[in-house]
Amino acid sequence: MSFAHLFMVLRIIMNVKSIYLYTLRIAIAFFFIAVPFNPYVGGMTLYLWFFLIFLDGEYLKRLTKINIRYFLILLLWVMVCFLSGDVVLACKILILYFGVSYLVILDVGILDKIKVMFLISCFWCIAQFVMFYIDPGVSYLMGPKEISATIWGQYATPSFTNQYVLILLPRMSGLSREAGFFASLLAIMFLIRLRDKNMKLWELIIYVCSYMFSLSKVSFSLLLAFVIYPFKNFINKIPAIATLLAVSLLSIAIAQYLNVGSPQFFGVNESVAHRLSSSYMVVNMYPWNLIFGCDDKYQCFYPGTTSLVDYLLGKNGFQPNTGINGVFINLGVLGFMSLILTTIIFKLQSFDILIMALVCSTVTQFTIDGFVILTYYYMLTNGRYSFPSFKRLK
Repeated sequence: MSFAHLFMVLRIIMNVKSIYLYTLRIAIAFFFIAVPFNPYVGGMTLYLWFFLIFLDGEYLKRLTKINIRYFLILLLWVMVCFLSGDVVLACKILILYFGVSYLVILDVGILDKIKVMFLISCFWCIAQFVMFYIDPGVSYLMGPKEISATIWGQYATPSFTNQYVLILLPRMSGLSREAGFFASLLAIMFLIRLRDKNMKLWELIIYVCSYMFSLSKVSFSLLLAFVIYPFKNFINKIPAIATLLAVSLLSIAIAQYLNVGSPQFFGVNESVAHRLSSSYMVVNMYPWNLIFGCDDKYQCFYPGTTSLVDYLLGKNGFQPNTGINGVFINLGVLGFMSLILTTIIFKLQSFDILIMALVCSTVTQFTIDGFVILTYYYMLTNGRYSFPSFKRLK
């Protein structure tokens, strides 16, 4: 074989490899954003992107070179889960670890695809909104619950097409599993795009329209994040551990002041009560559970203090483990100490802690969803970027 023929064969192989990686990463980005397209088997959602990332040879090659300290942090969290007797949570942490590491390692190699897929989700959100006023039935069929049921039937992933009017306009969910998750995803994606410094005007318009068409209580976290954004450098002068403790203690103080565990409160403020449930219940835990966390039935609180937990679990299956203090509920003091150690090892800053608290205020810190994984990616990679100035959009 001549040198020319050998060069041609190598070129074909390289082209095939490039096409393979491009197609694979497009698929990963799609299933990462479009959760309803993932099946639900054995009581849990099977996130197809998780299995696909192990077909990415470039990721696997670079994963073997990861800093040993970061791997030890993973082992720490898994060990704490086993000490608490929560094997399911250990599995969730493993999935989160590989999901976040995939984004951090490949960075723009996968983020560019995720940005495109999220824009498609935004266009879908806008289409849902337009169809809501043309033909509400069609708009409902475009919702996540119907999409998942059409594709997977009895294996459809739990989704909610809750297109009711909450704040002025009906809520749309794009390709997320429900409107609140779409709003959270929008918040962190906007922060990532703002950090990129290259957002175009048309893209900003799409984001704003999607924001308006998915308005929910969590949408205001984006506004608060935008308010504190210009003060990022000042905020980062505060030790991250101090900010973490302050957020935890302030949440507990607010929950106790509002007395969110009272039926008179959570009966008419269910959403707020759910968000502050972990902060309210953490002071009512048995000493043993305060150290190691609750079991999956949440039989870990003093008698006479469980009316809020019973209400949340009984009515909607909500669990009292949202926000930063949810770590106490799931894994006790051991888990919170692990969170502090993680903050130190990864050299997180106060602004990162605040963004995590805002974006993840409605879910547990261990939720396997795109917006949670992207939030952790954002926190871990902030050091790679200088503070973005508010430049004129092109």
